[in-house]
Amino acid sequence: MICRGHWLFLTTADGAVTPSERMTISSSGAITINGGLTVGTGVVAQDLTLSDNTPTISMTDTDSNADALIFTDGGTGTGALFISADHNDEAAGSYISLKVDSAELAQLKASEVIFNEDSRNQDFRVESDSNTHMLFVDGGTNQVGINRSSFLNSTVRLEVGGADNVPLIAAEASGVRAGIGVSSSKVGFYHDATSVLTIASTGKIETVAQGIIETASSTGSLTLHGGATNKGGTILLRGGNGDSDIIFKSQASTATPQEVARIGPSEMVVNEGSLDYDFRVESNTESHAIFVDAGNDRVGLFSSSPTAGYKVSIGGGALNVIDDNAINRITSTAGYTVSTGGTGEYIPTCHVVRAWRSCASQSDRVCWLRRSSGT
Repeated sequence: MICRGHWLFLTTADGAVTPSERMTISSSGAITINGGLTVGTGVVAQDLTLSDNTPTISMTDTDSNADALIFTDGGTGTGALFISADHNDEAAGSYISLKVDSAELAQLKASEVIFNEDSRNQDFRVESDSNTHMLFVDGGTNQVGINRSSFLNSTVRLEVGGADNVPLIAAEASGVRAGIGVSSSKVGFYHDATSVLTIASTGKIETVAQGIIETASSTGSLTLHGGATNKGGTILLRGGNGDSDIIFKSQASTATPQEVARIGPSEMVVNEGSLDYDFRVESNTESHAIFVDAGNDRVGLFSSSPTAGYKVSIGGGALNVIDDNAINRITSTAGYTVSTGGTGEYIPTCHVVRAWRSCASQSDRVCWLRRSSGT
């Protein structure tokens, strides 16, 4: 042991003549150990060995009196290692910092764990059993990948990789699953393992049998556009293969939806269910150019209130009657009524009939007219 302003400890190895420096205590109190240090009874080939029931390395920050500890599990047999910053909770904002080459990789705080706090080009990667990039954050491109080691689009923030026609993203609630899957030609939306809606690369949207598209709002509306505003475009509605109908239904606030129109392969029918449901066609200036009063079983031409007692009421103007291949016109500005049979049909005011079809009897006439005078 030599003292020259500091303490120097030397030892001589077995069989050696010249001693070697082993430990130095400087005048400032710093201790330098050359070789391993063993505290306790264990002797192992380590630089520092602590052997005790709960071996602990304790470091105290004299500025804040906060203790940092490194210790084992206290003899419980689990082999756990603990690293504790501010073990006695004496300083605010304490954390554990992990650094490599002076660059901080992560901060472990009581409230959060932060990776890449300095916002450097530092990637973050989590491996699974057979996937090197099960979770991947590309620090340079600001992108996140799940099952992706590279990205197809530099502007996409999240990419998920997987197999064709298998849900990539899934959610579960009350035992019911839903997800989104992608193939080379379409995107599929899944309910459990069944694809219920697909969007093809061409933009075509398909639903499963009995698929329904509706607005969720009780006061909302659903709009279909054939093209952008003022750009034209066509909306095509068609049934399936074979004979099929396109059915339109309407619903009052709390009533059951009722069929109002049906387009079939051979005809179009309005009010197939014989409901009290009116039918109206507007012209340029007339709101009731054609009007079917369903509740009263009447038809009005240019009339919103067909006359009681008549099947057809005409509001005003002139009536063209097809007679063989000629058009015979009844001209008048007054209103009149036309019917095809029964009794009491007449023109309310006297009109001039320019041509009349010759019929053996009233029942033979397709459209017969009679003056109010009975002639």
